Amino acid sequence: MILTELQARELIIQPKNSELLKSVKLYESALRVFTEELDEDELTKEIYWTELTNKMKTRIDGKLKRVLQFMRFPLPIVQITDSILNDYFKVFEGKNRFFNVSASRDIQALQVWLSEVKPQDWIESQAREVLKNKPCSFTVIDRGEDGKPYLINIDHSRLIDADVIDKDGNCGYIVFVHTISVNPDDTSEQLVKYSVYDDETYYVFQKGSKSDSYTLISQNKHQIGHCPARMFVNTPSNSRNPFKRRVAFGPSISKLEDWTIFDIFRNYVDHYVPFPVTESAIKKCVNSVCKGGKIAEEEIIDRAKGTTRTKWSTCPVCLGKDLGSFMGPGSHIGIKLRGEKNLEDGSGKFKMHFPETDKMKYVPEKLDALELEIRYKTVGVSSILTKEAVNETQIKGSFASMESVLMRNKQQLDDLYKWIVSSVAKLLYKNLEVNVEANFGTEFYLISEEQLQLRFENAKKAGLPKSEQILIYEQLIDTKYKGNSDKILRQKMLLRLDPLPLYSELEAIEMFEKRAIDNVLLNFKINFYKFVTRFEDENTVITEFGSNLEYSKQIDIILTSLKNYNDENITSQQLDPSGEGTEKD
Repeated sequence: MILTELQARELIIQPKNSELLKSVKLYESALRVFTEELDEDELTKEIYWTELTNKMKTRIDGKLKRVLQFMRFPLPIVQITDSILNDYFKVFEGKNRFFNVSASRDIQALQVWLSEVKPQDWIESQAREVLKNKPCSFTVIDRGEDGKPYLINIDHSRLIDADVIDKDGNCGYIVFVHTISVNPDDTSEQLVKYSVYDDETYYVFQKGSKSDSYTLISQNKHQIGHCPARMFVNTPSNSRNPFKRRVAFGPSISKLEDWTIFDIFRNYVDHYVPFPVTESAIKKCVNSVCKGGKIAEEEIIDRAKGTTRTKWSTCPVCLGKDLGSFMGPGSHIGIKLRGEKNLEDGSGKFKMHFPETDKMKYVPEKLDALELEIRYKTVGVSSILTKEAVNETQIKGSFASMESVLMRNKQQLDDLYKWIVSSVAKLLYKNLEVNVEANFGTEFYLISEEQLQLRFENAKKAGLPKSEQILIYEQLIDTKYKGNSDKILRQKMLLRLDPLPLYSELEAIEMFEKRAIDNVLLNFKINFYKFVTRFEDENTVITEFGSNLEYSKQIDIILTSLKNYNDENITSQQLDPSGEGTEKD
């Protein structure tokens, strides 16, 4: 869409999609309530929190005030969503990330921009907030005064209007608050700059807090060929509102709400159900007009008609103690005495009632079931993998589900990276088409280091094939040293070079005693790291040695040297039976 200056200014004053954006405000407020550590005062400022407490009021109107006294802040649900997000953000831990740009001409300026801005890192930092609770966010390619492109993320708080033209979130135009500053000539006045970007032009208007006019301060053409803005998330939440995008907990808001309400009720019940309740006869109040802890007073409404109404107030003598109290530790129930003395009324007796606490199991079990459902809907895997013994089929099914969620999110990140780079290329070079390759990874760290260690130990005990055990051990290396490619390479090379990589030195000695291995192999195992140190002292670190050779050739040369060291060591021991010829620490 191409706007005139007048149309651009009018969109600031009268946005076209204000109603749709108002709906998003409630959506994002709900996500904040369930994902951010908000105290009581901060929660009451959220419009969704008001809606949630109103729902609770319709269900337990008479007790709501009492129940809400047992709320805890931040809400306990935040601990669960935070744990789930740790799995959800594994999408940023892809082991085989790859990004590349090529074109039919020199693109040095674009390559410099990519190395300076690192759009993949920018995407990750913004995505951690957007996918958490800011679904209505836009990526904008802006241009500084020096002409260099830069990236900004416009969330709902800065957005005024936008024309979302397709389900992927591409825009015809976008209107947003760019910057807010103080007038240097009048520090009491605030200056707000508004940006209106369309398919052809960057419009920037300014309005002072003491002025009613929006003044155009800059108008610059760009050569991208489309609006330099698109929604960060390219998956819509529904077909009715293009500004509502699907993020981590979007589909689970109703379940998060149920969990929170059940948790509040459970905490309330926990504070009175486990405790015994006493019961005895109520002592009659000495105030003759007291009825059940209340006294009545006739209030005249209309003297002419003689109409009155009864107004009840707390008895000043017994202070309403006849009424009983809310249940809790030390609760007491008063039993009214009967006039007929031949009827049992509890007089002269004192009783204690012990609640059936076994009935309290339902709500915690209900909360566990809700948490499981939320976790599965969000990341496709549940905490049963770490809490309970599960079979291989369950594990594979959960991992397959989790991987599909990560792959879906990864594809969104790939698409955003391609859009950013291709758009910046057109901004730098007119009519230039570039080939952009983006891959945030397809192999993810789905299992923790502790789980892999346990899996490896179980594989050894079960006697699985050595190839399977080594595969698990390599996954353990990848997970333990993720982010440190040099360390991962070194550990995997040592795994290839070690004569008995799956066994400790103690296990090797036991194998030798059982004649499962010979003296040569035992000596190699015990002195392995000494031989590696010697090789690196004489040459260079193993990860750099023969770096221009094929990996297998590199391993063969190093292994041959290590075997030669082992032969020398054995020979020296044979020549010097006292042991002085062995390798020293």
